[in-house]
Amino acid sequence: MKTLNNPALKTVKLSRFNEHYFPAINHNQFETLDSTSTFKQRFPEFDLTNTLHIIIGLDSGLLANYVMDMSLPSGSKFVFVELEDVTQVLNIDIPYSQQKDIFICHFDQLDNLLEDPILQIYFEKFHCRVSHSIGAVASHLEGYSILKSMVPISLKKASMKLTNILSMQKFMTKQLHNIADNQIAAKSVLSGYDFSSMTCIVVAGGPSLDEQIEWIKYNQNRLFIIAISRVAGKLVNVGITPHIIITIDPLPLSLSVSRGLLPLADRIIMINAYHAAPEIVGQWAGIKCYLGQKLPWVEEDNYHSFGPTVTNTAVNLAITLNFERVLLSGVDLCFSLEGQTHAMGSLEAELNPVMLGHIGQWVETNDGQFAETTIQMYSALESLQVDIVEAKQIQFINLAAQAAKIESVSYQSIETLTCEKLSLSAEDFFSHVKNRYLTLNMKERLQEDRNVVKNYQIKIEKIFQLILHANQLCNQLSLLQKDESKILKLNKQLSRIELKINNAESDVVKLIKTFGYVQFVGFLMVSKSSSILTEHKVEQLSVYYKCFESAIKLLLSYFKDSISRLDCRIQELDPNVPLSTLSNDWLLANQPGRLFIWKAIHGIEDNSDELSQQLLTVFNTLTTSPDKHYQNGVKNRSSLVSVKSKIEFLKSEKHIIGLELMVKNLTPFFERNVADSIPLYWFALSAKYESQGNIIAAQKSILNILPEQRGITELKQIISTSLKMQDLCIALDAFENIALLTDSFMIKHARVLKLAGQVQAAVNVYLDYLDKYPEDAATWLSLGVYMLDINQLDAAKSSFLKSLEIEPDNAFVQECIRNNF
Repeated sequence: MKTLNNPALKTVKLSRFNEHYFPAINHNQFETLDSTSTFKQRFPEFDLTNTLHIIIGLDSGLLANYVMDMSLPSGSKFVFVELEDVTQVLNIDIPYSQQKDIFICHFDQLDNLLEDPILQIYFEKFHCRVSHSIGAVASHLEGYSILKSMVPISLKKASMKLTNILSMQKFMTKQLHNIADNQIAAKSVLSGYDFSSMTCIVVAGGPSLDEQIEWIKYNQNRLFIIAISRVAGKLVNVGITPHIIITIDPLPLSLSVSRGLLPLADRIIMINAYHAAPEIVGQWAGIKCYLGQKLPWVEEDNYHSFGPTVTNTAVNLAITLNFERVLLSGVDLCFSLEGQTHAMGSLEAELNPVMLGHIGQWVETNDGQFAETTIQMYSALESLQVDIVEAKQIQFINLAAQAAKIESVSYQSIETLTCEKLSLSAEDFFSHVKNRYLTLNMKERLQEDRNVVKNYQIKIEKIFQLILHANQLCNQLSLLQKDESKILKLNKQLSRIELKINNAESDVVKLIKTFGYVQFVGFLMVSKSSSILTEHKVEQLSVYYKCFESAIKLLLSYFKDSISRLDCRIQELDPNVPLSTLSNDWLLANQPGRLFIWKAIHGIEDNSDELSQQLLTVFNTLTTSPDKHYQNGVKNRSSLVSVKSKIEFLKSEKHIIGLELMVKNLTPFFERNVADSIPLYWFALSAKYESQGNIIAAQKSILNILPEQRGITELKQIISTSLKMQDLCIALDAFENIALLTDSFMIKHARVLKLAGQVQAAVNVYLDYLDKYPEDAATWLSLGVYMLDINQLDAAKSSFLKSLEIEPDNAFVQECIRNNF
C-alpha cells in the first residue's frame, strides 16, 4: 500500500445522525440532513433500470452504502471511481450478492474494469450515465477536479474499443435493409479503369477545406475528386463536381448532416458501405455502388469500407484504385487553432464553431505546432497512418499546414502545387458508368436476391424450431424436483437438440451468434455468477436458449423486412402497380424519396396528385429538418460548464499550448461580455502566464475576477501566484476566504502566517485545524516544531506527545522529545 498522501483523511467525524464521514471530503455536508435523505433528493437517476452508473466519488463511503441498501433497479450496475488516497482509507465490503452489480475502483483501475463484457454491453444496448458525488462536486479534496475530467475520457476510449464488436448487429441490420438497393459492387465498376497516372484528391469536412476550396475549383479538371457525403453539397454549390461521393454511416443522422446530398444523384456516382444509412442508399435516385458484402453470409470479391470514419474509407479507396498521387483536403483530423472542428456551412460550424470544454488528445501539425483532437479523430489518424505507410507506391500530400501530421504524408501549400490535366472528367466518368448501369436487368437481379434471402430465412427458421423445442424442455426441467428418470430423459432430448443445432449449417449458426452478440450477453451474466449445482445448470441452459430465441426472432424480423423491400423494388418496376400500393412501404422505410425513382422509371413528370404531394412533404421534412438530438449535442459542446475543469487539467499538466489556445478561444466570449466566460477567461490567462513564468501578469489576471465570483479554484490561483510574488498580504486574504469553503489549505495558511510574523494567528489556525482533524500526526509534529521555535516548551512537548500517540514508532518525534525535554 502506498503512503497516504493526505493526512487529513485520517480524521473521521460522526455526524449528529450517527454517520461517519471525512470532513476533508464532505466538509459539513451531512450535518443538516442525513445522507440517505440527501442522496434521495440528489440522485433520482439511481432508480433508472438497465443503466450503467459511473459515479465519481464515494462521499466518504456513505454513497456506496446508500446504493448497497437500495433495492437495485433491474438491469442496472454501479461503478464508483474514487481517488486512490480515499480508497486506501475506506474499507467497504460489498455483499456477495451484489458483487456483480456494484464495483469500486480508483482511476488507474477503471480501464481494466471496463473491459468486463458485462459492463461493455451497456455502451451499446443500454445506457451509461456519469454522476458526481456531493464531495466530487464540491471538490474540497484536491484531485476531484482532475478526476471529473479524466473519467469521461476513459469512457470514450472504452466505447471506441467496443464499436466494432457491438456494432455488428447494427451493421448487419442495415446490410439486410440495403440488399434491395445494393445491386452493383464497387469493384465491378471501378476495376475497369486505370487510375495509375492520375492525381486524386480526397475531400473531407475539416476546417482547412475553406482555405482550399477555390484552388480545388480552379483545378478540378486536373483532379479525380472523391468527396465524403457531408461536403458534397458544399462543393457543388461553389461549382465543383466530384467524381465520387462516399457515405458509410449507418445512422439516419448521416442524411441530416449531408446537406444537399440527394439532389446530386443526377450527376455524381455514390459509393456506399454495405451498412450505410438506408435513408440515403434507398433514396439515391442515381447510380450507386456498394463496398463490402451485399449478403451477410456470402464472401464477396469487392472493395471494402474501412473505419472508423468515412475519411478512412475514402483514402483507402484511393489506395485501392492505385492513383499516382493522393491529395488530402479537409483531412485535418484535429481542431483548427481557432478551435473549429468542421468547415463552414456544416451544422457543427453554424451551431458551435469551437469545443471549449473537451479534453482530448494532442497531435503535432504539419507546421510544427500542436492541436487538440477528439478520441475518435485520433483513432482515425492512427488507422489512416498504418494504411498510408503500407501504400509506398503512392505519393500522399496534405494541403493543410494545420492538419495533423501523418507519417508518409508530406505537406505542400496549394501555391506551389501543380497538376496535369485529367483525362477523365467527372461528367465523362458519370456517363461511362451510367451507360453500363442501364444495361443491367434489375428485375432479374432483385428476384434472384429475393430467392437467396428467402432460402436462407428458411434455414434460420429450422434452427428456430429447434431452439423453441429446447426452451420447452428447459421449462419442463425447471419444474422437476427429484424425478431422476424424467430428468435424464429430458437431458438426453436436450443433448440431441444441441447436436442437431451444432450439425446444422455452420454458417447459419455463426451468423445468428454474430448478429445476436448483444442478446447473448444475458447468458454471460448468468454463466459468470452461477455455481455447479444442477438447478443453476438448468438456469444457464434456459437463459442460453432464450437468448438464442431472442436473437433469432429479431434476425427473422429483419429478414422479413428485407424480403418486403425486395418485393417493393420488384413492384416498382411493374407499370401496373399503382403508387398507392408502394407509398406505405416507402413511408415505413423512411424513404419517401423513392417517389422520384419510381417516376423516373416510368417517365412520369406530374407531381400534382395528392399522394405525390404528401410524399414530397414528408421528403422535404426528412431532408431539411436537422436531427434535434444531434443538434442539441452540438450546441452543448459550446457549454462553458466543463471549461474550468479543463483549465485546471491543462494547468496541472503545464500544457502551455493548451492554455494559450484556451485563452484564444475564450476571447470572443469575453469580448461579447458573456457573463460566465469572464472569470474563466481571467483564470485561463492567469494559468497561461504562470506556466510561462510571468508571475506578475498571472497574479494581475486572476485578481481581475470579482470577489463574489471567486471559488476554491480561483482562490487557489490567487494564493499560488501571490506566494510566488511574496505578496503575503494578498495571499493571506485569499486564505481567509478559502477557509470558508474548504479546510484543505489550513496548514499552508498557518505556515504563511508564521512567515508573516503573525505568531498567535498561526497557532490559532493550527489548533483550529487539529480540532477538526485530531488524527493528523504530521501536523501535530509541525505544531510542536513551531512551538519550539517560539520557545513555548510546554505546548511543544504536548504536541510531540500527541503526534507520538498517533504514530508510536515515529523515530523523528522520539528524537525531538529526547533532545528537548
